[in-house]
Amino acid sequence: MPLIPAMRPSPSIKSTAATPISAPPIADATGVNSVTGASTGIIVPLLLSSDVPQSPRPRPSGHDTPHPMQRESRARSKNPPKSEPGPALFLPVLPGSFFERPAEDVALGLLGKALVRRRGRRLQAYIITETEAYVGPEDLACHAARGRTKRNEIMFGRAGTFYVYLIYGMHWMLNVVTGEVGYPAAVLLRGAEMIDGPGRLTKALGVTSSFNGKQAVERTGLWFADLGQALRPDEILRTARIGVDYAGPIWSAKEYRFLLKQRG
Repeated sequence: MPLIPAMRPSPSIKSTAATPISAPPIADATGVNSVTGASTGIIVPLLLSSDVPQSPRPRPSGHDTPHPMQRESRARSKNPPKSEPGPALFLPVLPGSFFERPAEDVALGLLGKALVRRRGRRLQAYIITETEAYVGPEDLACHAARGRTKRNEIMFGRAGTFYVYLIYGMHWMLNVVTGEVGYPAAVLLRGAEMIDGPGRLTKALGVTSSFNGKQAVERTGLWFADLGQALRPDEILRTARIGVDYAGPIWSAKEYRFLLKQRG
């Protein structure tokens, strides 16, 4: 039984859909170009300098003889200096200790943080706007409610580990393990900037079962970063989780879903 068997948005939160929050500027490898949308605060996919297309230079005509300085310049262009990492690579990565807390606290704390994905030399980063907490074996909406199985084994492990599974045979769900080793709890990533729904989020980031059991660290290619955002309590909305009616009247009503409120 999946943590989230349904991905349809709740009618009750249409007017409070996750909305962009302002974020500190992030630059590409040149250290110049901001990738934070000026009007919305959206963090858009990042490009390192090696990904930036170069305009072709005009070639000399057949009777032109290149000046010695031109030849030297061309030689240098064939062996360009290696680009140095830009500020985008130095956003503070959330440490493992961040996740060594109750799932409810982690789910709340992840709002306004960045979910970062590296694919080769390309980075994507999105502000997290919606999460859900699954607080342990007593939580009848949690996978661990039916005991330890091969499928949910990851949840009993180290905090900060990704727990990824498939629902409906087509949608990957991205969770991160929380709390102490041996106590199965996790947070589901339900939404981020301009991405509504956990299945759409994993599709946008190219997340599949290959991340299951891996740590949320840079070498994995998927991690969380701190943008230094301090959210006020009135910016956060708590509701019941989506699609967990099977958990019964008590646990399905728990307000373990966290969203950023719409501003303005």
